[in-house]
Amino acid sequence: MAFMAQIRLSDVPGAEDAGDTLASFHYCEECTHDGAMSFGWDDRDPPPRRYDVRFFEDAATLVPDGLGARTPPVLPSRSVRLRRVVEVPTPLDVGLEDGDSPDDYPSGEDDLDENLYRGLLHVPRSKIGGWPSWVQETAWPRHDRTWRFLAQFDWVLGADASWGGGGYAYLFFRRTRDRWEGELGIQTT
Repeated sequence: MAFMAQIRLSDVPGAEDAGDTLASFHYCEECTHDGAMSFGWDDRDPPPRRYDVRFFEDAATLVPDGLGARTPPVLPSRSVRLRRVVEVPTPLDVGLEDGDSPDDYPSGEDDLDENLYRGLLHVPRSKIGGWPSWVQETAWPRHDRTWRFLAQFDWVLGADASWGGGGYAYLFFRRTRDRWEGELGIQTT
């Protein structure tokens, strides 16, 4: 699997209590080239799984395996610049049915307009934390709201990735009693 990204959970707004936990995302680009693109959590069966979202607690103690095996990078290296905003979710993300949104619910001039409504923003591009910018319908992992939004990688950042033709890769996470879990969702236009 090709390495895609790693994110320190304490850098995700609202997950500062995660300590030194590192999320690592890998994706089988070769599977896509062979005609078996994974769109994430809803196509996990039958095995094999074609992506991996894994968590490493106490990341500072990780030791490289020294094997020297490397895959070509798919996503370019980027650093993150924190910009604190109050981000507005979609009505479906807060449990409203389609069409039940308030009459004055924010709407921008186009899908990439961040300035939606009275100082509220929705960041439509690559980001860590906040709310997903769904290309299609709302699609939280397994339709379970216990998952939290980790990050999204847009078609610009992921131009050389499987979703690069006009979509997003969405990462989600949650903590169960004894471990971290992660999931992927991909939507394309």
